[in-house]
Amino acid sequence: MSKLGSKVKKRGPGRPRADERDLRNEAILEAATAVFLEQGFARASTDEIARRAGASKQTIYSLYPSKAELFAALIKRRSEKLVEPVASAILCDDAPAREVLSRYGLQVLRANLSEDGQRLQRLLVAEAPVFSDLVNVFWQNGPGWGRELVKQYLESLVQRQVLLIENTDIAADHFMSIVFGWPMLRSSFQLSSLFQTDEALAEWVRSAVDVFLRAHSNTGQTG
Repeated sequence: MSKLGSKVKKRGPGRPRADERDLRNEAILEAATAVFLEQGFARASTDEIARRAGASKQTIYSLYPSKAELFAALIKRRSEKLVEPVASAILCDDAPAREVLSRYGLQVLRANLSEDGQRLQRLLVAEAPVFSDLVNVFWQNGPGWGRELVKQYLESLVQRQVLLIENTDIAADHFMSIVFGWPMLRSSFQLSSLFQTDEALAEWVRSAVDVFLRAHSNTGQTG
């Protein structure tokens, strides 16, 4: 049983309070994440998820009528936890562009290269031929969402005349490729990490951001 599952106390008859529902849902998503990563989507058992969450299958099905919907929910939850802490910063922060983009790149790359991040990526690659809808859900709520945030931030920099960019769609794609492309490609083949320390990872991100900003600099105003 998950730690969250053990916190959900049973009440008498009647509808559970909102905080209890939130805890129960969190326990289910936490258990589902572990089971999916361990067993893959096709082999993952709702019985096992229910056991680890300390919930009934009926409760799970009332929240998520299908295994695909449960998987989509945990992907969305993971993406929100990863991206939301930096979303407001990347859209509203008035710090220098180098600082904002480096902070964003470091947090996202660190999470994607974590053990769970790599396992999730491999799971999705393995399941893609059969469960393409799951990959689309992940893309829209993960890399696609992050890329859209970068595009919006670049547009704000163009409006403030900090950067000169003709096409922010292409520029956002370039940024994602420069910062994340090579490390994530190596990760997909389970090659050894380029970064033995967090400082080495941070230096990679800073260097990649500098390359990007120099390409679009407006007379050195990138900070």
